[in-house]
Amino acid sequence: SMKDTEKLIIQALASKNGTNFADAAEATRDAWLADNTDRAYFASGYAGTDHSAGLTEQDTTNDKLTAADIVAMKYKALVTASPKIRPIRSAENGRHYFILYCDPRVFRDLKNESSSPIIQAQRESVKEMENNRLFQGGDLLWDGVIIKEVHEMYDVLGTAMANLGDSGTVEIGCAFLCGAQAIGAAYAKRWKSVEETFDYGDKRGVAIEAIYGIGKMQFGSASGSDTGDLKDHGVITGYFATTN
Repeated sequence: SMKDTEKLIIQALASKNGTNFADAAEATRDAWLADNTDRAYFASGYAGTDHSAGLTEQDTTNDKLTAADIVAMKYKALVTASPKIRPIRSAENGRHYFILYCDPRVFRDLKNESSSPIIQAQRESVKEMENNRLFQGGDLLWDGVIIKEVHEMYDVLGTAMANLGDSGTVEIGCAFLCGAQAIGAAYAKRWKSVEETFDYGDKRGVAIEAIYGIGKMQFGSASGSDTGDLKDHGVITGYFATTN
């Protein structure tokens, strides 16, 4: 189903070198962070390679998602990431955008930011958004970043990230800044419909089936190896303090 596919995408974005976040050992998370320091963003400014230490620094006084964080994540993607992460291009208007997928709690915190510059920008861009199919529902736009609330993110990651911030007392929420080729889908059997009749031909059932996998695109950054020191190809992973 579409909801199951959305959950697979969230699991892929949060995964650490192919392992679901909830199942990844601390050593696996640290190894991922060591290779992706240019692709990880902690609201507190943590820049080390100890994943749990970075989460522990996040507190609800200073480290909720803000408009400034979005600008910083975009700057990281375009300037300090090595290699850089390129945005997607809208076929509607030719402009370039990143898409920020947010935990619903993190999205709420962003909308509640005091004197939020995004709210004013949203008012000014409503007419443009109405004419662009990229923007639907409650999406926000800020500094070339489309901000989307993803309800499934709490279902997939809420328990796994409970009480990991502020010395184990604060909830952590994610926001994934995605550019081009962030996620890939591989099909062993493409979607098709299957019909079956039963009850002596009186009833007919229809099923939709496929065999496929969804994963975060990665590349090896180790010298002479395309599978060592894996980097996320098109994703900046952001960690923020939040509340339930």
